[in-house]
Amino acid sequence: MSDVKKYIAEQFKIAKSDYNLARSDEERFAAFRDMRKLKLLAAEKFGIEFAYSLDNL
Repeated sequence: MSDVKKYIAEQFKIAKSDYNLARSDEERFAAFRDMRKLKLLAAEKFGIEFAYSLDNL
């Protein structure tokens, strides 16, 4: 796995954790927005398969 893929996967894990630990709707929305941006970036750079694989981390 390339360094960029590892970085995107790690950032997605962090955003997913933030989403699960959010204490307010604003925090939850911010984490969801970050997850969405990372999935779009992953799809653009590496294809839809990699973007979908982020959900299983």
